[in-house]
Order: sequence, then structure tokens, then C-alpha cells
Amino acid sequence: YLYSPRGGKARGVVDHGHGLKAWLNGRQVYRSPDRGTALGSYVAISTHELKHLDQPSPRLDIELRPGWNRLLLKLSTSNKEDFTDLRCCLRISDPPDVPYETKNILWMTKLPGRSTSTPILVGDRLFVMAEPDELLCLDKNTGRILWSAAINYYEALPADERKSNPAYAERVDPLVAKLKESTSAKDRVNLRAEIQKQLVEIDRAKFALAADGHFEAHFGIVGFTMPTPVCDGRHVYVWSGMGVAASYDLDGRRRWITRVAQSELTYGSSPALVDGVLVVFLNGLFGLDAATGKLLWEQHRVQRNVGALLGATLAGQNVVVCQRGEVVRPSDGKLLFRPREATSSGDTGWSPPVILGNTVYQPRYGVTSLSVLDFSEAEGDRFEPKVISEIGLPGEVSRLADGKWIDRWTAGSPLVWQGIAYETDIYHWLYAVDLASGKMLYRRELELEGLMHYNSVPVAASPALIGGHVFVCDNQGTTLVLEPGREFKLVARNRIATQLERTWPIPAQETLAYAPPITDGKRLYLRGEAYLYCIADE
Repeated sequence: YLYSPRGGKARGVVDHGHGLKAWLNGRQVYRSPDRGTALGSYVAISTHELKHLDQPSPRLDIELRPGWNRLLLKLSTSNKEDFTDLRCCLRISDPPDVPYETKNILWMTKLPGRSTSTPILVGDRLFVMAEPDELLCLDKNTGRILWSAAINYYEALPADERKSNPAYAERVDPLVAKLKESTSAKDRVNLRAEIQKQLVEIDRAKFALAADGHFEAHFGIVGFTMPTPVCDGRHVYVWSGMGVAASYDLDGRRRWITRVAQSELTYGSSPALVDGVLVVFLNGLFGLDAATGKLLWEQHRVQRNVGALLGATLAGQNVVVCQRGEVVRPSDGKLLFRPREATSSGDTGWSPPVILGNTVYQPRYGVTSLSVLDFSEAEGDRFEPKVISEIGLPGEVSRLADGKWIDRWTAGSPLVWQGIAYETDIYHWLYAVDLASGKMLYRRELELEGLMHYNSVPVAASPALIGGHVFVCDNQGTTLVLEPGREFKLVARNRIATQLERTWPIPAQETLAYAPPITDGKRLYLRGEAYLYCIADE
């Protein structure tokens, strides 16, 4: 039984294992004797996206009466002995043209693809990534897209190689031109699939994507554009999970693009720009000349890195700090410091450290462990820090009410402010720790509604300090505004409830947000799955 306050049009999207009939208020609205499963499971999101597949689930448009409605579904099996599966997943949502009530949204710009990267702000311009390979530049005042650029294997192909094989001009270039002009999401998916097909047929060794199994299965959340761009004020630098780096001036003119050879693709990381060197990670560290893109060095002792590399100045020396705490000299890639935990082959966490002055706040094992390291007296080639403290949360944090163990993982870095570290785990819990004593001040389950499945993390964005308040986002459009301090205090709860037109029976709520909001002091900019939002009280 469905209740509709005002009645009207609605849309149903359904996966069914075998035959299905549907009646609404006694009238048949759907009939199919065949299997109608396009998605099947959340793992398949990665497969569809990585391979540019367009396989929508069956759809039914219905008209609801005001008040209660009766929906009857009749499922069939495959009529084979011992095959009694009656699988069915139905989602009903508003049609895509439903009007919204909005407040304080100055503009929202539709982007060509999702991304878990954070936008960056350079003057009056915003730079943001979009799957699978696009860098976009937007006017921060209007949200208008000023230019875009592709960062992929084909763009990185040297000009002489492209000219030497006429198949590229005959079979690929016309498709690329169509892709640049197309605004249809369906057409763009199909064009990308055809471009990839043609490239692999021309040269499989150069263009076939070789992703490791874990990355491939989680591609639906990670993607190639997880790395956030960096900028020196005059040029923007991009690192793609495909293993391609590029640099552009602020008007979109490409300075260089280069491909770093990889045997297998895995999780990428946001790059660091230090002393004229762009340091990137993919199965190892690579230093590229920021002016030319030329490969300067490789450092393969750093074998694991999730999220980001950080450029920093420690003890007066410019360095790169890796996600697990290794410190590397950017000029030659020399490993200056490596904590014992960084040598572990197991998973020690996903979140990069936070660096304030000469102090590094290094999270490990989710929110449960935080090392505070002082590098102020480090020097030379031995960059040994002084351990200020090793903070561990009480064991009860890692136990459920029934006593079972739970890994309190987090994808977000801690927020360090006025002697307190704020951390969120992926399950909506907030932890505040006094850095002087190492004691937990409080932990609180937040009023969030994040969605979790194989390619979805309920809370992933780092807590952010904006205007003297702490902002915490889930992935279903809700942001909590908190008063910082030794006690939990909720100031506001806001939600952007944009519903997207889905081709599979998954929740219609836009995934929002995996990156924290950024600000220019007057406005907030928030990256969602489909839109970039500018929020302002103007």
C-alpha cells in the first residue's frame, strides 16, 4: 500500500529475477515474462561504469491517487526444477521534473560525471574533476563552466605516434569530437564505450585497462578522478588514477601531459606540488618536473598510499608526507623518515595525516589511534621526529552493544582545532579527543542518514572548520553544523535533497557529499554526485 499526500505522477524502476506483472489500483501497469535484471547488486555499479555500459532496468510510469494506493506484484520463477528464486527490487520516486523548494542555494551546476575529489578555489575560478577523465573550470560567481579538458591515455599519446598510425584520425578522432559536443548522458556513455573499443583494437597494449580486482570492484565509489587537483596560482596540475598527469594554465591551455607506466591500476592519491616537483602515487611514488612533466625519479619503497600526498615544510625543509607517514624529499625522492607501521602489508587505514607547523597528526586504524609527531628538530637525511603522544581510544569504542568487534574505519582526516581532534567514522559517530591528555572528551552518534553498500560509504568527508563551526557531511545530502568545544553542541542540521533520475532501482537521493565543503569566506561550495552547489545567504 502506497500513500501519496497529493497524488500525481511517479516513476518505478525495477529489477526482477524472472517474470513480473504489476497492478496499480486494479489496473495492470507492467508486464514482462522475461528476466529484467540490469544491476543485480551494488558491486555491478563498478562494472557498468568501468566498462561504459548502458543497461537500464525496466521502468514503469504510474499515476497515484491522493491518499492510499494499492500496488500488487506477481512474480514468477524460471519454471525449472529447484529454481524457485522470486527476486524483485522496486524503487518508486518522483519523476525527474519534480519542482524543489530551495533556500540559500545561489547556483547549482550540472557536471558531466561524479567524482569523490574536492574542488579547489583559485581566485574567481573553481576547478573540479568529473569521471572518468575530465578537469572542469567554473566561474565561482555564476557556476558557468568556462572550459574542460580530458586527461586520459589517448590525450597523453605523443603526437608522432598518433600521426604514424592513420587509424587514430580515421576511427577515434571523430568519436572524440562527438563526445566533446554531446550533452546527453546516454550518448556520452555509448561514445566512451566505442572510443575505448576502437583504441583497444588499434593497440591493446597501450589502451587496455588493467585494474587490480579490489580497485575494479570498488570503482563505483573511487573512480579515476579521486585525486584532487593542485595549483600554484598560475597553473593547475592534475593526476588521474589512470596514471596520467597534466598541467594547464588557468585559461585551459595545456602545458604538458604525460603517462606514467603502470603494470596494474589501483587506488590513486591526490598529488603534492613541492619545489617545482609534482609528486604522484600509483603503486609507488613518482616525481615529475612541474614545468615539463618529465619523470625525475621513482621511489618504490613507498608501496601503499590512500587518499592524498601532502606537501609541507618541516624543520625548514620542504618535504612530501605520505598517507602512512613516510617523509620524502621532493628533489630526488629520498625517503627521509618511515614509521614502523608504514612497513605493514596489512590495511592500517585510509585517512591522510594533518600537518600544522612542524607537528604531524597521523591517524591509524580508523579513528582508534592517533600519533602526534614533532619534526621541529629533524635535520639532514635522518628525519626522526619526537613522539609527543600516542593516543588510543578506549576499547569500548571498537565494541558493539552485544560485545562484537567493529572496525571504526574512516576515510576522513582529523580536524585539529584549539587542542582538540575531531574525527568521524564511517558509521556516523563523532569523536572528540583532548590532545594534551589523550583522553576522549566525548563520542556521539550523529543524526545522519548515510547510505552504505559495497560502493558507498555513509560518512567519508573530513570534518571541516568553517566560520568557527565544525561541518560534518554524510553521503545523502545532510550536513551538521556543530559548535567546537569539549562538549557536543549541535547548531544546525541542513539537507540538500536532490533526487536524480536513476536507471537502476537504487535510492534516488543524490550522493552528497564525499568531499567537505570549501569556502571563499562568503560562500560555501559543495561537490555532489551530479551537481556543484554554491550556498550563500545573499
